[in-house]
Amino acid sequence: MYGSVDCFVRYFTLYGNCLEHGWFVKSDALWENKAELPFDYAPDIPRWLPTRQHFRYFWASKWWEVSPTPQQLYEAGIDPDLLDEVDREEWQENPDTLLPVEWLRYLCHHLDHPFFASEARLREVVREAVGDPEIASSLQIVLQTREWEHPDYVADELPSDTESFRVIAEIIATGDASLWACVDRTRFNSHWRYWVEKERAQSGEVDAPLSEDEQLFWQVYARYLQETVGGSEGTVILTRAETTQPLELLMELPARVVVREGWADEFVQWLVACFGEPAEGELLRDWLRRCSER
Repeated sequence: MYGSVDCFVRYFTLYGNCLEHGWFVKSDALWENKAELPFDYAPDIPRWLPTRQHFRYFWASKWWEVSPTPQQLYEAGIDPDLLDEVDREEWQENPDTLLPVEWLRYLCHHLDHPFFASEARLREVVREAVGDPEIASSLQIVLQTREWEHPDYVADELPSDTESFRVIAEIIATGDASLWACVDRTRFNSHWRYWVEKERAQSGEVDAPLSEDEQLFWQVYARYLQETVGGSEGTVILTRAETTQPLELLMELPARVVVREGWADEFVQWLVACFGEPAEGELLRDWLRRCSER
């Protein structure tokens, strides 16, 4: 995360029956130039600069200096008790540091959420997704909201289980945005405060041991990080693997398929450069095991 403009990204998710797969995802970097982010780039590994006493940020074509009071931090939701388990541990090691997630909370609170895309940008994304300029230009904004009842996917709750999304579906079908006024607002939970540590607590993954596949994957990935990012003294904290599909299924795929489909990934490029192409018919699990032994 640290040192990359990719650590602050705005995501668009589009759904529609005019899309090839029914949905489309796009992202924008909030800062295109890494020099505009508050890092010290002098050392080999960029150092995050903001503290709870002072920080600078670049927005609206200029740098801003901020020396927040404890009350201003609290009003922005910057409180160790509002950090998830991982961020709280990092705060305990560096209690003066304003963590990136807190920095964003401060900016969103005091700049009134400046990171939402403009209508022009939304139409550009739609045009890219649909590939038909006429559709993108003819669409109308029916509803905009920052608050809704979000489904708890960890508890296997579907969007259709919530009143908010049922009403949104009806608004899309009818074009009648006045229906939104009838939604029970006491159930709105889209603010981040509702979700602090909820996913970790409900998933039960905090204390779950790593599987053999996860241990193997992270053993190789740790070597990659140490050789390309952290140097010989690099420290890697193992966590549960997060992939677009279950890791055990990914490990069962032919390694050559994974290399071909994931060639844009720097980790995959590093594997091939260091250990060569996988053998014909070799599973990803077997290839990673062979790489870990070399």
